[in-house]
Amino acid sequence: MEFNNREIAAVIWIATVIVAASFKSEIRNSLTSLAGAFFKKPIVISVALAALWISFCVWFLSDIGLWDFSNLKTTLVWGVAFAFVTMMDISRISDDSTYFKETIRDTINMTAVVTFIAEAYSFSLLVELIILPLISIVAMMQAIASRSEEHVKVQKFCTGILTSAGIIYLGYGLSSAMTDFGGFATTENLLEFTAPIMLSLLFLPFIYLMSAFVTYENRFLGLRYSIKDKSLIRYSKLKAIFSFGFNLESLRRWVREIQLRHPTNRAEINKTISEIKHRRKIEKSPPEVDLNEGWSPYAAKDFLSDIGLKTRDYHHSYNNEWTASSNMLELSNGLLPDNIAYYVEGNEKSAKLLKLKLNINNSASAADSDSLFKDTCYILLNKALGEVPVNMIESIENLESCLAIFEQYKLSISFDEFAGGAKKGYSRKLVIAHLGADNPSLGENGPDLFPTA
Repeated sequence: MEFNNREIAAVIWIATVIVAASFKSEIRNSLTSLAGAFFKKPIVISVALAALWISFCVWFLSDIGLWDFSNLKTTLVWGVAFAFVTMMDISRISDDSTYFKETIRDTINMTAVVTFIAEAYSFSLLVELIILPLISIVAMMQAIASRSEEHVKVQKFCTGILTSAGIIYLGYGLSSAMTDFGGFATTENLLEFTAPIMLSLLFLPFIYLMSAFVTYENRFLGLRYSIKDKSLIRYSKLKAIFSFGFNLESLRRWVREIQLRHPTNRAEINKTISEIKHRRKIEKSPPEVDLNEGWSPYAAKDFLSDIGLKTRDYHHSYNNEWTASSNMLELSNGLLPDNIAYYVEGNEKSAKLLKLKLNINNSASAADSDSLFKDTCYILLNKALGEVPVNMIESIENLESCLAIFEQYKLSISFDEFAGGAKKGYSRKLVIAHLGADNPSLGENGPDLFPTA
């Protein structure tokens, strides 16, 4: 359980910073407040449960010969760098459906091998003491520069320095391993490499359980605003837990239905749960939709998924209207980045209206964002109509407002300047509407959706 020079240098610098900071009363008070916040009962319980789970994982790995006492240092570092940090970000994980898949991929990919080799050997203590703060400063500069379009050159310069440092560390590790291959290719080093990987994989079920608990807790908080009867709230919570279990997506949809309907009795609660389950069953085998009626909402919501504009579920909104929308995809950096979003509207059986909206908040990135809007218009028109109408091509290329009819569809491209907020900001919209008589989007909202070209 020896510490190498890089780890010793890190400990020295961290201790130095803490000691220096403790001489300032403002920082000392902030640290005291932070410590007080950390020792809140929910956090203490969560950390204690995590420690128990990790202890069980260590015992299990030790029992099958994949961990021994020499791995204690690596385990403690992993506990802070992975387990503790993950616990502190559990709320975000609850809403990130890709977290577990990406974590497993990142844990077992080649990056883990490269990182292990780069960290297996260190320079002299003096060199590590000099390099460590320099790299830390460059990393912070890169993080700050990445938030603003004006500092792109600084970001690229810092990225270059960090990449070069990584190559130097890797090169030194590889040359040292080759020179001392017998000392590198040992059972101890194999355990050092596999221990954090195995611990990360074994820790994921605990994170999943915690994220499920946090999701239920957060979703249930809003029930008191939609259900007035306290006994009915208790019934709703228990019914949801037994009905949805670990199906957190169904839970999210159910809470949304509760917020729309404000049920007043158990029968209405049961009805919302049955409808959510029925809707999930339909999604697994969606019915075909006649093109004369509109698009299949289950196909339409995925028209732009390949470019990051996949919508959430298609669901009831108000009256007879149904909708699905993507998150706003950020296209640039800065406090107010450009963004683009995709919307689908219609009724329960078919989608009637598709809308693509671009918001330009930063003039420096406007040209690139406009170019992406053009490309996305072509993709959406091809997916929705099977081709790009000839009379739309010039308007798309020149980003001109237009209004057109193509077969049973009404199409428009529009431009609107922002009245306030972002300087020189504006939005662009592509709207594709089915001309069916039962299309609610062609009613009172028609003038807004289709401005005169």
